[in-house]
Amino acid sequence: MGTADLEAQEPLLNRMQASQTLQLQTAQDVIEREEKERERADRCGLRTRLAFFTAMWMVLGIIVGTQVENWTLLTSCYVFVQIVTTIGYGDITVTDPRMKLFMSFYVLVCILLVAGFFSDVVNSIIQQESKMFMKQLKKASNKIEGSGVSDLDADPQSIFQSAIGVSKNKGKKLLDKYIRVGVAALAFAAFVLLGTVFYGTKESCSCSYGATEIKGCIDGPKCASTGGAMKDWVDCFYMAVITLTTVGFGDHSPKSQSGRVFGCFWMALGVGAFGNFVAEFSGAFLTSQRSKSMKTSKDVFKKMDTDHSGCLGPHEFREFALLKWGLVTSKQVAGIDGLFKQMDTNGNGTVSFDELQAYCGT
Repeated sequence: MGTADLEAQEPLLNRMQASQTLQLQTAQDVIEREEKERERADRCGLRTRLAFFTAMWMVLGIIVGTQVENWTLLTSCYVFVQIVTTIGYGDITVTDPRMKLFMSFYVLVCILLVAGFFSDVVNSIIQQESKMFMKQLKKASNKIEGSGVSDLDADPQSIFQSAIGVSKNKGKKLLDKYIRVGVAALAFAAFVLLGTVFYGTKESCSCSYGATEIKGCIDGPKCASTGGAMKDWVDCFYMAVITLTTVGFGDHSPKSQSGRVFGCFWMALGVGAFGNFVAEFSGAFLTSQRSKSMKTSKDVFKKMDTDHSGCLGPHEFREFALLKWGLVTSKQVAGIDGLFKQMDTNGNGTVSFDELQAYCGT
């Protein structure tokens, strides 16, 4: 076959290679999309089960409260919303020994449910950090593929500089995080304001009712002079913050029937808003700390390029990636290297499985 024939077939070969590359990328995209869908389904499934069990657990407590303590449906709902949200004012307590025994186990399960929700939040933050790292790797890979430089004639350091260049939209992503924190903070503040206004207008003075009724108190204009429970605006704001942060001192709590009906919904939704604010703030804080801990590319490159060749080998690049994107610190890398040297007792630059089992096994 002549040179002319080879040159004629070259565009066809290039198109075939491009088609194969596109098919491979499409297949990888499909796999990644399926993995994301599975992860999302798993998370939704866990949250649905937690939410369903929490709802059923609350219903169980409300029913037991009405049957054993003879509480009204509203009072029982009010008490168990406090327990599930871990507020615990303490204004209404149990008296029946059977209820005390039931409540002892009930509260333990509630704490485990809260731990489950917090674990889900923490796991989401960890997964988000892992996704950010994988995005950085994919971005570097895309830059190399789009550079039009082959592996054979590329200058290693130029590829390196292209791969680890600072992302132009890093600041935008951080800004998006702060915006989400701001929105979550506003949602929480809205619930605090709502509680402050409601109890400031509806319960400035209350004689309460049922188990917390104030004897001799007369509702209406004579409420304050006959010993009614007073709340000024500062008290209401204080109560709202203490309640929604689940501290629940109990020195101020809903007293009226309307206050407790409102409180059942306000406490449950407001505590959720506070939890969301904490989760968003934690995520933004970790992202900010991770951004600060990222080393400059030039410094890390010099540290990893131990032979001063201007290039990094596979192992050196692996260490570079971990340091560059803040997954480990220089001290941790040095600790790992030091452990390897200690385990390499014969000095041959390798560690056997027996040595790993002896020193790192569980």
